[in-house]
Amino acid sequence: MREIFFILKFKLLFIFKTALDSKWGAVLKELASVAVFTGFALSTFISSNYATAYLLSEAKIGLFLFHRILSMLLFILFVLVSLGNMIVAYSTLYKSKDIEFFLTTPIKPIKIYTVKFLDNFFYSSSTMFIFIFSILLGYGSYLGKPLHFYLFSFFGVIVPFMLMSASLSIIILMLILKLSKKIDIRRLIFLAGLTYAVCIYLYFKSTNPTKLFTEVMKYYPYIDQYFAQLDPSLALYLPNHWVAEIFYFSVRENSEMVLKYFLILISATIGMLLINFSVARKLYFETLFIAFDLKNKFRKKFEPEFLKFEKKSIFHPQIEVLMKRDLKMFLREPSQWVHFLIMSCLF
Repeated sequence: MREIFFILKFKLLFIFKTALDSKWGAVLKELASVAVFTGFALSTFISSNYATAYLLSEAKIGLFLFHRILSMLLFILFVLVSLGNMIVAYSTLYKSKDIEFFLTTPIKPIKIYTVKFLDNFFYSSSTMFIFIFSILLGYGSYLGKPLHFYLFSFFGVIVPFMLMSASLSIIILMLILKLSKKIDIRRLIFLAGLTYAVCIYLYFKSTNPTKLFTEVMKYYPYIDQYFAQLDPSLALYLPNHWVAEIFYFSVRENSEMVLKYFLILISATIGMLLINFSVARKLYFETLFIAFDLKNKFRKKFEPEFLKFEKKSIFHPQIEVLMKRDLKMFLREPSQWVHFLIMSCLF
């Protein structure tokens, strides 16, 4: 543990030193980012509050249906966090320069992995944290929830939920790299993407939102009941269902059921973390060298035709250079693709 705290200490010192030594241009850039994210958080809060008020007060779909919609959104969130962490983890755990330095030290690979895993989780999920907390504020403010509800919901429910998703994604990443010694990695990536797509399809086919709405509306106007018998058996074993149930019973002020699903969520998260570190203990060091070999194998990067400078451009040379530089930086960093996809879906 001492080595882990040592690395974390100097990583934090580096962050603070970079922030304090920033020039005015960098400071203005950071302030602009803060303004953008503040506006994004505020608009998300307003949208969440309005959607909650509309569905419960105007549409009057009842708490059960409302939280089943929430469960479906949480499933999508789980998949997005998983994909985002997988892509960013490849850069953080395998391509970052400090990994090469740490390998020359007597620090055990599993301790390096622990630090980089936490670094990857908080880096790749930072935008999502802002988005989710804003939604939580909008949801809770309409229902008149106290401060401890937000603290418990975010740190006790959402963070473990996302941590489980991140752990699963990195296990898949390590297995892909391990198998790439025998199977072409492009096929493995395609199979992983196909698996995600099939899981999404099977989930929505089994939950069948249209059928659920139809069945619940048969009881109209007595729809504000707990129709657990309508839930498919598959949903009962999914973390998004546990989180939705925690929120549902929090609104109902049923502490016993909240505790039940909270313990299930925490137990599953701890179990997934233990599997994650167990797999990392066996595979991380080996997959590091596999990743190095892959980097050398694909050293020649793909460059789209429109980013080349041979053809005559309609833009001024200086503008053309800046545009193509930014586009190349965007294409070179996979984490940017995920953030762009998430922002596009949100808007």
